Amino acid sequence: MRGLELTGARPGELAVATVADLDTKHGTLRLKHRKCRKAKIKIRSVVLSRDGLAFFKKQAKNKLPAVRLFLDPDGRPWVRKKWAEEI
Repeated sequence: MRGLELTGARPGELAVATVADLDTKHGTLRLKHRKCRKAKIKIRSVVLSRDGLAFFKKQAKNKLPAVRLFLDPDGRPWVRKKWAEEI
């Protein structure tokens, strides 16, 4: 929920964001979105506040670039069923 607050992103955009999408040098997070499976993926960059950058750095800590930023406590990707319940 904190990531949504800091970025204004859609839950699905954050659910698929990986460590590689975080640009700590420029303080941005690249978000990918598509409305349906056949639609082209749209990419947008969000400029992060100081607090936002610190939060996302913490999420990325000790993770490989291809790993998603948000995982369940059991290490599985944060999927729609999970985030829909939380929201």
